[in-house]
Amino acid sequence: MKKTRRAKTSTKKTLADYMEACVDVLDFSGSVLVQRKEKIYLADGFGKSDRENISKNKSDTVFRIASLSKQFTSMMTMMMVDEGMIKLNDKIGKYLNKVPEKWKGITVMNLLTHTAGLPNYTEIPEFVSAQRDPITPGEIFERLKKFPLKFTPGTAAEYNDSGFTLLGHILEIIADKLYGDLLTEHIFEPLAMHRTGYDIQQLIITNRARGYVRLDKNTVVNAPYIDMSLPHAAGALCSTVEDMYLWDRALKNNKLIPKKLSEIMFKPYKDIYACGWMVDEQLGGKRIQHMGGIDGFQTAILRFPDADACVIVLSNCESSFFSSFGIAEALASILFHEDVDFPRTKK
Repeated sequence: MKKTRRAKTSTKKTLADYMEACVDVLDFSGSVLVQRKEKIYLADGFGKSDRENISKNKSDTVFRIASLSKQFTSMMTMMMVDEGMIKLNDKIGKYLNKVPEKWKGITVMNLLTHTAGLPNYTEIPEFVSAQRDPITPGEIFERLKKFPLKFTPGTAAEYNDSGFTLLGHILEIIADKLYGDLLTEHIFEPLAMHRTGYDIQQLIITNRARGYVRLDKNTVVNAPYIDMSLPHAAGALCSTVEDMYLWDRALKNNKLIPKKLSEIMFKPYKDIYACGWMVDEQLGGKRIQHMGGIDGFQTAILRFPDADACVIVLSNCESSFFSSFGIAEALASILFHEDVDFPRTKK
């Protein structure tokens, strides 16, 4: 395996060389941004955004960000908490009608921290088989009612899309606005994230990447269609690495919520699960991170608050040859002057 050589190459060049190796050897396609202490070391696109029309990914290419959407749902909830519109210890039955008896102990905080014990609807065959059909979060709630809880709310943590979709439904009920409109008004527009929003298939979105799936070494196909009403507040947003960098800066500077609420949002409650984020360590320091995956796309964001560093990787290809999260970890290692194995060079 080829190693980085810190004495002979700059950080910026090593990052670029690593990504070129990912393209050449792993057929990576996507966009990447690497930042530390207000300095952007890399912000570029790699590979193709549209393999049929041969258009290239750029730093302003729009990707489905999948479960990175959860952090925006979490922020919108905290903003409503700050406005006194909702409380973290509210029972969900305060907002949802005819909650099953065993669900009545579930709180807003349980939804945020994956501690509600709900079945994950993205793993239930009847939802997956109907992913091409439009569905409302209210309909998802009604269908979920017939399934038992996996554990008593608050006693454990298990990653779950159902909780965030129900939370998005609750936010819509409180605000009397659609989830996408709510986030655009209160988060995306104030932060000048003009390339970020709810990914609606029918809309014409400039520089939107198409999603692909690599089946084997020689075969790439278009990703299956999924109606974006299904992932909703758990994974239906789209963005660019440039906009996600603006998001990172806003989080660093507490632009949207007071520091005390930000501390609650980034505090792990069970295992590494915080509110729409996961908190752990890499390279000997605190790491706030999340990954995402949806048909044709895989994404990752790693934030290192103590070092004021951030790595964002958005890819428009599902592949067993690489993961956006693994690439992000390697880029972070290079940024912090650690040796990294490059993808094996082609003969």
